[in-house]
Amino acid sequence: MRRWLMTLAVLIIALLIVVSIGLLVFQDDSETLQEKQNNSQTQNITDIDCSSDLYNCGDFETRQEAQDAFDKCNASGFGDVYNLDNDGDGVFCESLD
Repeated sequence: MRRWLMTLAVLIIALLIVVSIGLLVFQDDSETLQEKQNNSQTQNITDIDCSSDLYNCGDFETRQEAQDAFDKCNASGFGDVYNLDNDGDGVFCESLD
């Protein structure tokens, strides 16, 4: 009987260790996925071509992405080449609330 209880205790401890390791691995993967998404968005902004009107608000997922594109083109001397602020109120892609 004691041997059976010892075996059960060892199995429970082993199971808890495996579950803990699994949770840690899953958490690390989630952070890596978030980092990849952030890097992807950053890369997309750096790939923006400001030389002509190639994009509109529908090409951006968030207003911040539109703002970043405007900021890049404005800093490059092109201004609001995509007409993202078509009413001139300083708010870009108002449809992306």
